[in-house]
Amino acid sequence: MPIPNISTLYQRIAKGSEGGNEFARFIKLLLNADCAARGERLSAESDASGDFKKLDAYILHDMRFDIEVLTGFQFKFYPDKLTPQQKHEIVKNIEAARECNIGMREYILVTPEDWQKTEQEWFDRLRKKHEGGFSIRFNGSCIIIDFKLTHWGHSKITELALKHDHLGMYYFPELFPFGAGKFKLASAIIDLDRCNWYQYDDRPKTDYYQNYTHSRKKLTSDPIFDFCFINSTHEIFLLQYIEIHIEDIANRIKGIPAPYLLKSIGAIEYEVDFEKPVNKINFPDPMVFEANKPLRFQLQLKDFTKKCPGNCLHITFWFHFNNHAIPTEKFYLSF
Repeated sequence: MPIPNISTLYQRIAKGSEGGNEFARFIKLLLNADCAARGERLSAESDASGDFKKLDAYILHDMRFDIEVLTGFQFKFYPDKLTPQQKHEIVKNIEAARECNIGMREYILVTPEDWQKTEQEWFDRLRKKHEGGFSIRFNGSCIIIDFKLTHWGHSKITELALKHDHLGMYYFPELFPFGAGKFKLASAIIDLDRCNWYQYDDRPKTDYYQNYTHSRKKLTSDPIFDFCFINSTHEIFLLQYIEIHIEDIANRIKGIPAPYLLKSIGAIEYEVDFEKPVNKINFPDPMVFEANKPLRFQLQLKDFTKKCPGNCLHITFWFHFNNHAIPTEKFYLSF
């Protein structure tokens, strides 16, 4: 069943400055939950004394030669059709944030609605002006930063609300017909015991790399994802299809790659078509999730590393049930 067509936060929240504050509070909560799930830390200062670092929130990724490498967020309670003054404010904010944060690698503008075509074209022109690689010199050393300019609107906010139902239910209750936390994806990981993949020690828990150590060389190079769902309702859920979203495929210069258990019902094997940004696994007979029971299964992406045109990428899974959809976190795979 498709995700219901729901109204935006701009339509659900009162207009004016208080509406903008309410929007910012909710987005901060969503971002904080999303960062916690990925093992990252969101810094969001109080608005009482103005934007800190000329940003509403940021994620600090690294320190290079005393330079903070971060992702910045700006929240604007603007509609899908921008006024000239609103466009001017956005441009001014971007320029001020870049000047204040020379190590910023991504600036994410969050508004409550997806933009109309003219606004998207205007933002694309801004991206062409600002995006690209640049170098920073510090005490005789040089670092390279790739800068991205991104817009999140209603679609992204809905995705975050679905991921973090304990927050999403307050503004989008129709997305959760059975209530928050009653039917949910409890765990989504790569099974490190069945394939030669590892988690980074100092990165989000969704980031993995491949290794070819002698003791594990007999294990498959295919990533084997392990999904565990919990159904605490009295209803039966039917998994009708899974979407695999692939993005940001790239090649990078790399060095040598360095207790309660729920038994899986088995593994699904699937060969990804890298010509398609979204692969769809259809189930002619839906997978049944019984009432008041957990269920765990695995998905093995066959010949994944052999067929991928790059050596690193992001991948997200969407599970479509008979009455709603559930996304995973975005995985980063490096091999």
